[in-house]
Amino acid sequence: MSGIVGSINTRGSGITNLGSAADGQLFTGTGAGLPVGFEAAAGGGKVLACASTVITARPSTTDDDWLDIAGFNITTGTLATSSSKLLIFVQMIQGTTTTYHSNAVLKITPEGGSAVYPYKGTDASDSGDTWNASMFISYAHSATSNNAGGETMVFLYSASSTVAHTLQMMWRVQNGATLYLNRPITDQYGHGVSSITYQEIGA
Repeated sequence: MSGIVGSINTRGSGITNLGSAADGQLFTGTGAGLPVGFEAAAGGGKVLACASTVITARPSTTDDDWLDIAGFNITTGTLATSSSKLLIFVQMIQGTTTTYHSNAVLKITPEGGSAVYPYKGTDASDSGDTWNASMFISYAHSATSNNAGGETMVFLYSASSTVAHTLQMMWRVQNGATLYLNRPITDQYGHGVSSITYQEIGA
């Protein structure tokens, strides 16, 4: 609600009958040389929604094809406007049995739409996938029993529609190695916690 209710009637001043403010409007200047009045509050830069998923499970993979990581996802609600942006944060803990590169990538799927892979590169000489830092995680882990690596991603995504979006983490690993989430090779040196968080930012 505006802090000003009803009409303003000031005898002897130059301000008479400004009228009533609509819900959410502010009493403000309307421009150089113009009288004061009521205008809508600025809408840009607001955090309109925020949610997070924490993953404590410890799955593993030996696959060199991209697979969804079970439970490592979050779905937004319907967005406030088609001009909203999603500010996405990912923290991922991994351990692997070799020093070969393991890879993880973010998949963004609008409801009823096609998936987007903002960090997945392409290279025709390498079966359509680029094994480099164009993916958000491309990490040569040390193959020691008590080491796990932590990687962080921050990405700003322009939604362009108001439908709900699913944010899903995927992974793959080279040369038949085993890749673990939230743990090192030997499962006795402590466990990690991974997470995915988004904020809907008003444009």
